Amino acid sequence: MHRYTYTEGIGRRWAEQAPISSYPTAVEALLTPSILFVAAVVQGFLGFGFGIIAMSGLSLTVGVWFAAGVVNLAGFVQTSSGAWALRDHIRWPLVRRVLMGTVFGVATGLWLFQQLDLRLLQRLLGVVIVAIAGWNLSPWRPKPAESPQWDIPAGAMSGLLNGLFNTGGPPLVAHIYRYPGSPESLKATLYVLLLCTVSIRIPGAWSQGMFPSEVWRAAALSVVPVLVGSLLGIALARRIDPMRFRRLSWVALGGLGFWIAYVS
Repeated sequence: MHRYTYTEGIGRRWAEQAPISSYPTAVEALLTPSILFVAAVVQGFLGFGFGIIAMSGLSLTVGVWFAAGVVNLAGFVQTSSGAWALRDHIRWPLVRRVLMGTVFGVATGLWLFQQLDLRLLQRLLGVVIVAIAGWNLSPWRPKPAESPQWDIPAGAMSGLLNGLFNTGGPPLVAHIYRYPGSPESLKATLYVLLLCTVSIRIPGAWSQGMFPSEVWRAAALSVVPVLVGSLLGIALARRIDPMRFRRLSWVALGGLGFWIAYVS
């Protein structure tokens, strides 16, 4: 398989390309749909987590470079299916306000990508995410409330992190999941924003040559497992009460933050 040196944690800098043998074997390729199915179930349930689970699992089997290409394509399928399944619950005014900040944030992040110590920033990101999750799990946590004044800043932070690390989800989760509302409305809104993010990411990945025929083939074989996993996760989430959903979401976000800090 192709092995590539990945020098910036979950960022986007690729060092010299050093293929060891060839593309993934048949056994490795068969593992890809299974891993993506699990990742899709988690994201269908929580509204986030697909990318980090898929990249973590696939990088151990098919290599980071190949995994990144597949996850970009599969992520588009997953977020599209989730947004469509929950389309009646999307909070479009919130989406529009957040996206106003995202555009500015992405441009800034791409510029800072060339200027700053990304490893240090990534550790800081992980620590901040863990702190946010811990605060919302504490007895002193604030009650869910409308906070439109933070929509644009949250979108800008998400865009900034997407430009720096291709990881713009945590700020959106931390902000949107503070809004009152049903789990469906929160996840539907998050799905649309993540869909916009992955749509921005794919052209950049294409320009880096991350979509050879083998990646397209692996992604095509994973479409059905991803769709089934996404819908299964959404169905499972409807079986728990909204407060328990919020607690599970904050625990999962805290785990994501710890992982981001750890892998850096």
